Amino acid sequence: MRVSRKTLLVALATALVALGATAVYAGPWFGGKKAERIKTFAQWKVDDALDALDATDAQRATISPLVGPLVDSALDRFGDREVFREELLALWQAPTADADAARRAVFARIESVRGLAHEAIDAAATVHQTLTPDQRKAVATFADERAKDRQRSLEDRAERAERFAGFVVEEIVDEVDATKAQAAELEALADGLLKSGLAQMGDREAMRADALALWNAETPDVAKAKALVDARIDVWKQLAGEAIDSAAGAHGVLEAGQRDAVADAIRTRARRWR
Repeated sequence: MRVSRKTLLVALATALVALGATAVYAGPWFGGKKAERIKTFAQWKVDDALDALDATDAQRATISPLVGPLVDSALDRFGDREVFREELLALWQAPTADADAARRAVFARIESVRGLAHEAIDAAATVHQTLTPDQRKAVATFADERAKDRQRSLEDRAERAERFAGFVVEEIVDEVDATKAQAAELEALADGLLKSGLAQMGDREAMRADALALWNAETPDVAKAKALVDARIDVWKQLAGEAIDSAAGAHGVLEAGQRDAVADAIRTRARRWR
């Protein structure tokens, strides 16, 4: 019985929703040579941006060294993804769901994201003070235009989320040979989580406007920037808690063999990404 990637998103919501929400599910990049690869790529992107801004040697000397410590911090915080994955899978395969233990593990991860985000804001404040007003304006214009190119309306995002959720539920029902009763319970869990997520989705355009206003200000307001980020992370944390509750519900719906099949499929996929 093969379990697809989309099936895993529902069946192991504790892991994958939390990881996705906190941006720490970094695929193949953490560890060994791949860690060096991402550090090189990050440095190249920053240097390329400085070239586009016609940065002076003095500006480069201030900004370029900010990259390495931030990447190192991310690797230090999230480089143990295999250990984290196994911790969650052990909870998933346990005879009884332990939502409290899942919360401790996932929430600790989210707080690591908060810490890294605060470090990034401190670095951004240094960049803000180093660039000229015209350079900052160029950065803001580029970021705004790129965001608008990718922007979808709230209605479109909701429709896409609903379609995806429906497809995922169908996948898990098929892949684990769920009974009609199991299917109905899984659909109800997914529907409740989807509705809550859509209600807390937020207005991306407004959030982007707040961020741009901070960037365009003459003096960086680090405290306000961190408060904006904290508010968003708190939403992720709330959604992660709800995802854990849904995963605990799915744990009770599926039989041990079905849960084991999901866990085995996750491990198989993870090995392919090493």
